Amino acid sequence: MILSGVYCNATGLAKTQFKGSKKLRHLESWNTSTLLFISPDDVDINVSQNKGEEQTHHFTGSQEVQALEIDGQTSNISISVNSNNFTALGLYLNDNNGIAVDNMPIRGYAGIRHHSISAPIIEQMRQYIDYDLIVIEYGINAISSKQLNYNSYTSALKNDILKIKSCYPNADILILGVGDRGERRNGEIQTMKAVPAMIKAQRRMAQELCVLFWDTQLAMGGNNSIVEWTNNKDTNKDYTHLSFKGGARLGKLFSDRLIEEIGK
Repeated sequence: MILSGVYCNATGLAKTQFKGSKKLRHLESWNTSTLLFISPDDVDINVSQNKGEEQTHHFTGSQEVQALEIDGQTSNISISVNSNNFTALGLYLNDNNGIAVDNMPIRGYAGIRHHSISAPIIEQMRQYIDYDLIVIEYGINAISSKQLNYNSYTSALKNDILKIKSCYPNADILILGVGDRGERRNGEIQTMKAVPAMIKAQRRMAQELCVLFWDTQLAMGGNNSIVEWTNNKDTNKDYTHLSFKGGARLGKLFSDRLIEEIGK
């Protein structure tokens, strides 16, 4: 397992394509494409950049992580291989300016399997892609209105974070506490009783690990703030999960605070 939780094995002809987006600023193009892979057999990787002529890059077989780096302003890239022994670990689309963000969502995941990530593979990947900051956000899917003690959960998560810290020694770690989540009590939506309990356990875990902690619920407005966020269509009607609009709102709150702290 690697940090993203996913990788792809080719079975015969495999192809992927990425293109820029005009829906948000700064996403139309990038200038460095880095494909990390493992191929024990010799392999030809075919790349078409900006819908241009396909170029073939030959690599000698190796059990180690290798990298194909494509430079130049790019808005569209297509990559293909024909192999039964090729593992793609990730394609990183970066730029020389600004901040690069790798979003690694694993839906419904509680975050307590990172202890199984492969330290040797991560060490090899870090030759090409390393991180300054790793933000960890888990817990919203682990809380239940019937449970108010999360020490066992955070103890398991603590071991996973220690593994991540050992694999990425150059990165700071920041834990996001769970956001506000609603449940119906006495005929109205209120903050789930388990939310403060999980936040307390997460904050204690961050202190024990000597890593950063951000109180997401407090940033949202505290107890019962989920009602306003849902009425504003910033969360779905389950009073739990952020909408795209709400994600942008919370992301702005987070980035503003992060920049503020960096500037101190």
